[in-house]
Amino acid sequence: MPHGDQRWPARQRTARPALCRLEAAAFALDEASLSEVIESELGYHLIGCEAIHPERLLSFAEARQSIREYLEQQQQSLCQKAWIKALRQQAAKGSSTNKHKQ
Repeated sequence: MPHGDQRWPARQRTARPALCRLEAAAFALDEASLSEVIESELGYHLIGCEAIHPERLLSFAEARQSIREYLEQQQQSLCQKAWIKALRQQAAKGSSTNKHKQ
């Protein structure tokens, strides 16, 4: 969490156990309440709930930037995986070439 401050978080339904525990604790809080100290692999946490806002669908205009960032992140991940694969193939070729020279 950047700077330990998350304003109006939405449920992410994450698969990471540490984040699942934090999310469960956050969404179990009543308005104007503070959690007990929560220990996770990420450290120690206190979660405060100032207010509860009902869940709603975002308009495209509201979601546009988040969608763009998500798609850019996905594309970056694909490019990074392809680059790493190419580096590994290149290293394997170099390794087999060196074996033949010896």
